[in-house]
Amino acid sequence: MSGSKKHKRGDRGSTEEDPNICKRVNMAATEDTMDQEPATEDPTITAAEITATEASLEELKEMLVDIQINIANIFRENKSIRNELAELTTTVREQRHEIAHLKTSLTKVTKQCSDNEHE
Repeated sequence: MSGSKKHKRGDRGSTEEDPNICKRVNMAATEDTMDQEPATEDPTITAAEITATEASLEELKEMLVDIQINIANIFRENKSIRNELAELTTTVREQRHEIAHLKTSLTKVTKQCSDNEHE
């Protein structure tokens, strides 16, 4: 086994790249070029573009109003559901109390019946 030694990566010759060259792009250099605006843009805006932008803004305003109306309706429904839930919770509590009272009454009546039978 002494003749079949494993060689390290450098000994096998698998490193063909120059070790002084970075494999990753310099992030600082790319950020500087990303911050700059392209020079090919025309700074003038036509009247048609302004009209189209205003029209799209009006559509957005209409959508927002519709959304606000829908949210108000949802809140109103949510409030009524909360009120109904509170009423149901109160009713369930009252019924539980009444059932507990009926159980104790039934137990007393059953005991009295059983005592009367023995006499």
